[in-house]
Amino acid sequence: TRRAGTAASTDLSIAWLLPFMHPRTLEAGETLFKKGDEAAEMFYVAQGRLKLVEHHIELGEGSLVGEIAMFSQARRRTRTVMAATDAKLMSIGESELMQLYYQNPHFGFYLIQLVTHRLVANMERLEAAVAEREAEGVSSPQASLLVAPAKAGPMPPTARSRRERPRGGEMGPRFRGDASLG
Repeated sequence: TRRAGTAASTDLSIAWLLPFMHPRTLEAGETLFKKGDEAAEMFYVAQGRLKLVEHHIELGEGSLVGEIAMFSQARRRTRTVMAATDAKLMSIGESELMQLYYQNPHFGFYLIQLVTHRLVANMERLEAAVAEREAEGVSSPQASLLVAPAKAGPMPPTARSRRERPRGGEMGPRFRGDASLG
């Protein structure tokens, strides 16, 4: 963990995270995950290109994918991702990611920035699409998404009373303190 703490405190690039990740390859046309799948890992594109199927957007080398679902309440993938070319990926599982997140405030802040950046970019893309349709005189069902109030979900584990928390030092099924980075 000292290695992660030192590197993350001086560099918010993803390079310091690579030693904690595991290689994975995809052939062109192979699906990495589908919209609605349960999220269990996050990926870094080391070589090749991935395609966000629903948006017809390609992500190249140096991109991260799958990070939003790792922190969403539903824990489900928000898009289908497939390999546009043969691709070499690096993955980090949920337990390793969460351990680094909780042990290293700099890494946690980096992830918050990354997820926020993606959400803002998605919102800007949606707003541009709505504006384009409105300019064409086409009514868009997505327009209602821009003004719909957010629904309040359950309190995060840190905001619950002690009586509601799981016993035995466990923070729940997804956040065990006994995961190793090895």
